Amino acid sequence: MNSRELQFEKLFQKHADEIFRFIYFRVYERETARDLVQETFMRFWGYLNRKSVWQERALLFKIARNIVIDYQRQKQFNVSLEQQNEAQGFEPSQPEDLSSNVDLQLFLNKLEKLSQVEQELIRLRYLQGLSPREIARVLQRSVGVISVQLTRAKTKLRKIYEI
Repeated sequence: MNSRELQFEKLFQKHADEIFRFIYFRVYERETARDLVQETFMRFWGYLNRKSVWQERALLFKIARNIVIDYQRQKQFNVSLEQQNEAQGFEPSQPEDLSSNVDLQLFLNKLEKLSQVEQELIRLRYLQGLSPREIARVLQRSVGVISVQLTRAKTKLRKIYEI
């Protein structure tokens, strides 16, 4: 082992438990906390290979904090829109139901009343079955923007159905 690997191993032995506790009391899931600790040390290793580090402990906690924030954001955005819609009393049809149902043409006619962007979002989400994260990658936008736009598009579509 070279000196960087030895340094890393010593830092891991010294700080892994406290980083685990730091993360665990933010996510309250043991396996998730273990995964995030591993991710913390992987990022730390990458940083250690690029630069010398003076405040290892501070850097580890900063990395862990950022990873927890990223995890919580991801978890928040991963709440499926179907679950949110069910809570609001709106349950969109699944692609299999639409394709076998005579209402497909009615749905497409009503969908045409939305803007092109809104139509594309609804089609990608409910006809193609893409997640908001996948849609964000496809359209090169943030997941937050996609989620907001999808919610607005669904609200407009509901109003069109009510008319």
